[in-house]
Amino acid sequence: MTRTLARILDCSVEDLLPDYGLDEFRNDFVAHGFYGYMVCSYFLGQMSVDREDQVDYKVMCRRNVRDLTYAILNLGVEHAAQQLADILKHLESKDAI
Repeated sequence: MTRTLARILDCSVEDLLPDYGLDEFRNDFVAHGFYGYMVCSYFLGQMSVDREDQVDYKVMCRRNVRDLTYAILNLGVEHAAQQLADILKHLESKDAI
């Protein structure tokens, strides 16, 4: 991850490490881990099904919010529920929640 960030910022890995090392990453993870979980909880169901089974937002946006909400909440539920539980366990193990 640090190499990718260094490439994006056009600097060396050594230039990054004093400012953003493993301790800083861990602190950010703990501080923002639950936010990442919330993002996952919204998109994971959609990402867990085949493309042809995903919600077509162009069609759904022409309908009402209730239909869109129902479609999103019921898509890939079984698979997403287990993955979300695993994410929560991981966050808990890292004291991020």
